[in-house]
Amino acid sequence: SFNLIVGGTDSPWVQRLADAGALNVPSLSEEGYLIQRTSYRGLPFVAIVGGGSLGLAYGAFRLTELLRIDPEVLNGDLSVQAEPAMALRLVSSPGLPNYPSPEDALRWGFNAVMIEPWPGLALYDGFDRAVFDPKKHPEDRAWVEANRARARQQIDAAKALHLKVVSMGDVFQLPRQALSLYGPQVTADDNPTLFCIARPKTKALLAYGLKEVLADFPEIDAIMVRIGETYPLGPLAGNP
Repeated sequence: SFNLIVGGTDSPWVQRLADAGALNVPSLSEEGYLIQRTSYRGLPFVAIVGGGSLGLAYGAFRLTELLRIDPEVLNGDLSVQAEPAMALRLVSSPGLPNYPSPEDALRWGFNAVMIEPWPGLALYDGFDRAVFDPKKHPEDRAWVEANRARARQQIDAAKALHLKVVSMGDVFQLPRQALSLYGPQVTADDNPTLFCIARPKTKALLAYGLKEVLADFPEIDAIMVRIGETYPLGPLAGNP
């Protein structure tokens, strides 16, 4: 049997073992960790030291994995120090069916998860309330509101596990109502059903929507932009 110590570099027990020369604690990043077998006052100890909350979680998962592979691993010399090889390790769409949950993302060593696409989170009220007018377009507005509620839940679940949050979006997917509201101010010369990115009004819509999302969801750590052919998404129009 072993005494298990799990703590950060400033943990009293970690400091006690370090002061006694039983533990050599290196400099660790927020996600780095040390797993070490040692002894203190004649008693066997296994210490998991993390540079931060994620480091502690990754260290605990790693020790579990080592024990699963070799149940006798604690009986030999054990000293594992690790730092993440990549600063951003993203697993896609954890909030959707058939995708890993934030818990799985953490368990597998990822540090970022995807939430709802950002084009579907903008209401454009400050730009033009007619875009998603609650009286004229109640179903479309409800679609955006539902996306925003889901995004909030996904963010809360990710942040509870100290994970980063990324939102992906196609450029450009804009509200279909804008085509009829603004006509030639946003549409292509040869096709009134397509947005033209060269139009100042189209650029203004895109810029406003993204700024609104970042202002309303400041917990988003990164935006991913996909450029190319895009497809309709609910009340948003795509450009093939």
